[in-house]
Amino acid sequence: MTSLKVPPRTVTDVLRAVDSAKADPAEMAQAKEFAIKPIPDATDVEHLHSFYRQRAIAYQRLGKMNLAIQDARLITEKYKSSDKRVQLESLLELGVYEQRGGNLKNAIKAYEEARNNIPNNLAGFYMSANRHLVGAYAQAGNFEASEAALRDAESTLVILRRSPSYSTIGVFWEANLDAARAINFSYQGRWVEAERAYRLCIRKMERGLEDIYAEDANPKNPDPVKTKRNLKGAMQFKVTRQLELASAIMMQGRLVEAEIQVRDALETTLKTHDKNSVEVGFALNRLARIIAEQGRSPESVLVAKEAIKTFQAGGASDDSLPLINGRKALGSALVSDRKYAEADLVFGEMKKGIAANTAEGPQIPSNDLDWVIAMLKLGKVADAERMTHAMLASVAKQSNVSEGRLNYLEAFNGMAIHAAGKDDDARKIYVKTMPNLIERVRNDSENQTGGGKQQERMVMLLEDNISLLAKQTKTHPHLASQVAAEAFGLADLARGSGVQRALNASAARANIKDPQLAALARKEQDTQRRILSLEDVLTGLMSAPPDQQLPSIQAKLKVDIANFKSEREKFRKEIEYKFPDYADLVNPKPATIERTRHLLRSDEVLVSWYFGEKEGFVWAITKTGAPQFHSFNLGRPKMAEIVGKLRKSLDAGVATIDDIPAFDVALSHNLYKTILEPVQASLQGKKVMLTVPHAELGQLPLALLTTKPDAQPAKAKGGDFTEYRKTAWLIKDIAVSQLPSVTALAALRNLPAPPADRRAFVGFGDPFFSVEQAKIAANTAARSTNAMATRGIPLKLRNAPKTSGVSSAELALLPRLPDTKEELQEIGKALSADPSQDIFLNKEASVARVMEMDLSKRQVVMFATHGLVPGELDGLSQPALALSAPDVTGEGRGDGLLTMEKILTLKLNADWVVLSACNTAAGEGAGAEAVSGLGRAFFYAGARALLVSNWPVDSEAARLLMTDMFKRQQLKQGQNKAEYLQASMVNMIDGVGSVDGKGKVKYSYAHPLFWAPFVVVGD
Repeated sequence: MTSLKVPPRTVTDVLRAVDSAKADPAEMAQAKEFAIKPIPDATDVEHLHSFYRQRAIAYQRLGKMNLAIQDARLITEKYKSSDKRVQLESLLELGVYEQRGGNLKNAIKAYEEARNNIPNNLAGFYMSANRHLVGAYAQAGNFEASEAALRDAESTLVILRRSPSYSTIGVFWEANLDAARAINFSYQGRWVEAERAYRLCIRKMERGLEDIYAEDANPKNPDPVKTKRNLKGAMQFKVTRQLELASAIMMQGRLVEAEIQVRDALETTLKTHDKNSVEVGFALNRLARIIAEQGRSPESVLVAKEAIKTFQAGGASDDSLPLINGRKALGSALVSDRKYAEADLVFGEMKKGIAANTAEGPQIPSNDLDWVIAMLKLGKVADAERMTHAMLASVAKQSNVSEGRLNYLEAFNGMAIHAAGKDDDARKIYVKTMPNLIERVRNDSENQTGGGKQQERMVMLLEDNISLLAKQTKTHPHLASQVAAEAFGLADLARGSGVQRALNASAARANIKDPQLAALARKEQDTQRRILSLEDVLTGLMSAPPDQQLPSIQAKLKVDIANFKSEREKFRKEIEYKFPDYADLVNPKPATIERTRHLLRSDEVLVSWYFGEKEGFVWAITKTGAPQFHSFNLGRPKMAEIVGKLRKSLDAGVATIDDIPAFDVALSHNLYKTILEPVQASLQGKKVMLTVPHAELGQLPLALLTTKPDAQPAKAKGGDFTEYRKTAWLIKDIAVSQLPSVTALAALRNLPAPPADRRAFVGFGDPFFSVEQAKIAANTAARSTNAMATRGIPLKLRNAPKTSGVSSAELALLPRLPDTKEELQEIGKALSADPSQDIFLNKEASVARVMEMDLSKRQVVMFATHGLVPGELDGLSQPALALSAPDVTGEGRGDGLLTMEKILTLKLNADWVVLSACNTAAGEGAGAEAVSGLGRAFFYAGARALLVSNWPVDSEAARLLMTDMFKRQQLKQGQNKAEYLQASMVNMIDGVGSVDGKGKVKYSYAHPLFWAPFVVVGD
């Protein structure tokens, strides 16, 4: 089996491997030559059977499935071979071609004919015939027939085990049975059982391959050609099962492991097939899909393009199924990557190919929701509206329509109608469809069954609905309060969908210690997966032409789906009743203005934002008074650009004080005017602003927005920064706290009072990320930097991970953070901690130490280490904190990462969890979601608030700020945590600043680089 070596962070190695793989021009030339070869002028049936069979294989290799089917029908109907083995192989090949071409009825007919004509001396064929029948019947939704074929295979194998041939080929019969079981489980959405069966199948195939390899290496082999043919066939069987296994793993949310399987399958395929074969193209397409599910859209596009190049180089024509499906996959990937114009062209090429394919073309829908999205983004509103109308008209002709599919089509039609300016009509459609779609999204998110593409589409629908509601506050002012409340809930769902999906993936993988909860959670997840799989089967059946429809099976599927939904609801209610905290984690109650208002205190205001592509929205909620809801002309791309510019002087990576860039106070004020001034009235008289930022806005502490225009021009570099004391920073007016979502407030406000017998502090810092770092630390005394060698006073910014420019990154690449030792000791001292029991440094700062300790009796839990976002290290699919490497600590297993799923299993009762390290809340565009995910995981574990840094902090300033804040909390009880941080920040702005050993002031801390890096996340 494939070893679980994590894949690199990019697909560069895959593209390089495909490029350097050997092409076999003779093999492809032979297929092309045979495809145009004239029909032999012969009457011999066996000769004609051989010719048409080889030509069908050539057509199949070239992607011309309709022509392959024509020839395969000839040899199974007109030119039948007298050799029973050959005739059985031809019938099974016809079934495969028909199934790939989408005609399940004809495929089943061919497989049944093959099974019904197997002589006793070829009983082994029952295993492959039944495997094909299991798959075709399951794909058709006829699970009774599928399971009947499976039982037939099982009983046949009992007999075959007594056969003399069992000792040599029995392992392949066994593998066929396991594959049949796995395929049947897959179509029912029973992914755990499917995975188990696929793994058994692959292990048996590997045992069988060992025998074929030995036979191939034997110089006395009587038939080496046959052996090589058997070897290639067995390898392809294994690769196909690996690709199916990858899908089963992906459907369970284990995307990195799924990628490993596909990479291994692709590597095998490149060794056994021509680099331009359809087999290589299929493997590339599967890899592109899995990478897209990981959110790596640009790389998914690269792999999908490579698949198309492979098909084209192999001779596939534009009307071939591989190129049609390949272009569909590429168009979808381009939409995810926001390359709408290119996607529109690719979909157009796909449509031409479908039109040219006279055989299968009428069965292939050319209309596609991703194409609708591309059209809308390009302003082709009329085309988009026509396409959604056509898709709805097609569905209207079908019986037993899938409700989920119908709702999606209607909602996209509503989006097109909205774009056409028919707002009231669009509103009616959204009112009808959105409740069902939202319920579907919540079910999928809770059970890890919704894909990334589905989430992406749903966010677009939510965003469009919010935009429509914002318009209606102006066109229908009497509905202002109602639409503001509706938009508020939609925004919280859209804003948090990615975080919720990641959090639920971690919850699903986490080791749930309560066996009753673990069993209930698994049952609910499995039931939801079965619902979705059956709905997919139903949708596939309904898209077939009328003569291929199976009405009775479709009706039964609808009944089965309804029964499973009822069963899922029972499991959910039992979880909500018995395990309310877990239920709130994986399926939080929808955010509403009334519920939020009830949770707020009189001196608080909650402000939340949502950014669409072209406009933004802001809500302000207070304990009393009408909620405020406004839109403004600042979309997410422009907002991200502004945040990036403001961060340049905060995360500048400079070496000296003189090199710190001036902070752009004018740009800060412009951002304030755009996103906060519209709701300024709600801030009046309030002490604390609870913020729920969206996207890149979450990477900028809002405390550094300026509430008044600065009369001074932009400052030059250098200086002592005292001029920033006069700046009208928002933090001077109001304390600021951040929430990962609106729904998180309810959980935080309902926590019980902490016990009185807690120790004050525990801290973990300065981990060793490699053995080399540990050796250097052990053998080298601390060396001071020559401060006079650089211009100006050295700026002691912490090291930041630099992994964005490398294709492969492991834990050892992370730089040490040696100055965190002093910070932990200073804060520990301020909180009267015992260094021997409360501070863990170097190799002691390990995952094992964190997981084994009783952290439930600590007021402050501090991690002074790198915070990592998904993709920052090889195989990292969730936010994590980096601790000492296992080869340093001596841990037998592990990766040195305190991941989100491990955090969910901790038992905390902490007032604070401090994440004091460089860029904890930022990183390659995913930082805001990462800190939200970590925040909610720590909250579930029992933390009340997080203190998180947003950029590489100045070590001295960070120490002073945090020790001052914790001292204030100890001396002055009763204030909000955000108020303690506010007081410390203002004190730092107005204070003396950095002084040398003689007490002389070197520079002020009034520049926001020093005082603004930390945010309070939580209550």
